[in-house]
Amino acid sequence: MAGDRGSLNTKHALDAGVPEDKIMQFPGGAESISAILAGRVDGTVLSAPTAMMMLKDPKLSELERATPFTGLMRADGTPEAMATAIAMRTDDTELRDAYNARLAEMKADGTVAAIMERYGFSSEDSAPERTTASICAGN
Repeated sequence: MAGDRGSLNTKHALDAGVPEDKIMQFPGGAESISAILAGRVDGTVLSAPTAMMMLKDPKLSELERATPFTGLMRADGTPEAMATAIAMRTDDTELRDAYNARLAEMKADGTVAAIMERYGFSSEDSAPERTTASICAGN
């Protein structure tokens, strides 16, 4: 198996029990894909967006994304996921609240799902609902 050196995806594989000596670590996704093509590894761990972007290359038509896929699960039974965020100044609460309100509206009316679908993502690719406070607390 291949993984990007220092990536959260590789850490999750290790945390899920993949022995360290069974993961060849590379500088990035392109090198991991090259290792698959060269027969050095059978697969790689990448984020869904990275895998989808790379697999659009017609030269990689013999590769596929593993779906459905269940990654590392947390002790509470929820999936461990990378937390991508929007950064704002901590004192700019008006902007934060407006952003969060509009995002909630877009999730509720299906706009976010439609955008995800347009780019090849499904509801299974959605991030789990977690609060900023819980993420910052390490939960």
